[in-house]
Amino acid sequence: MNASDAVDVVALGESMVTFLPTRPGRLADVPSFDRAIGGAESNVACGLAAAGFTVRWVSRVGADGFGDHLVETIGGYGVDVSAVGRDDSRPTGVYFRTAGDRELGLRRARAATLLMLALPGSAYIYQGEELGLPDVVDLADEDRQDPAYFRGAGQDGFRDGCRVPIPWTREGSSYGFGAGGSWLPQPSQWAELSVEAQTGDPNSTLELYRAALAVRRAQPGLGAGDAVEWLRAPEGVLAFRRGEFVCVANTGGESVTTPAYGRLLLASGEVAEVDGEAKVPADTTVWWTTA
Repeated sequence: MNASDAVDVVALGESMVTFLPTRPGRLADVPSFDRAIGGAESNVACGLAAAGFTVRWVSRVGADGFGDHLVETIGGYGVDVSAVGRDDSRPTGVYFRTAGDRELGLRRARAATLLMLALPGSAYIYQGEELGLPDVVDLADEDRQDPAYFRGAGQDGFRDGCRVPIPWTREGSSYGFGAGGSWLPQPSQWAELSVEAQTGDPNSTLELYRAALAVRRAQPGLGAGDAVEWLRAPEGVLAFRRGEFVCVANTGGESVTTPAYGRLLLASGEVAEVDGEAKVPADTTVWWTTA
């Protein structure tokens, strides 16, 4: 590498075109979208370039109009985009952001959490997911704090929605987050999603997380190690064994019947067991132990 090729920072990774709704609503109901760019790596590259660093973004996007938009917009921040490849066989990724179906999203999120915690490796939990908090997608412009929003030029400014302080109590100016109030406004319905409201409720997302972490800590086959034995399962179902532990995740839209592999430890939804078989609802993960 020549000295002239050196930069302060190299950002390696994806970017996508994000379509942001002009008003809240379901995807089918939103009349129009604003086009932006998304992706942590490209956001970091743009932010550092705006701060005065020399930055090179290394990535690959489609040889299409969306790819042109990403390269031109990110390059407009002063980021070196000379190492961005253009791929004729893979189109540029696009992402539509809307409020979505709250009930369906929570059901899938609970199932995905149990699946993730059953797999090998360390686990990471983002603040608020243990309460099942939805992303806040209707923050007023005057309430925004994310620097990406104020930079404009097409940057995705909706990261504030996942940074709203979590509610600890049912009441108070910040639902118990602090005496000084919340630095981003919390939705009023979050009172019933607070730690206080969910503690002791066996059907709450908080108690599901607490139970899952306790089981993960107690089961010798979880956490450390990388051994996974995949089991036969219906289409759309992941089933695997780790020592004396068995996980079944139904990712499909209909209930399925699987073997009841042993003593039921935990499930993200209601599971019926009869005569050695288990009826696992859609978007549901189940844990058993054979011990």
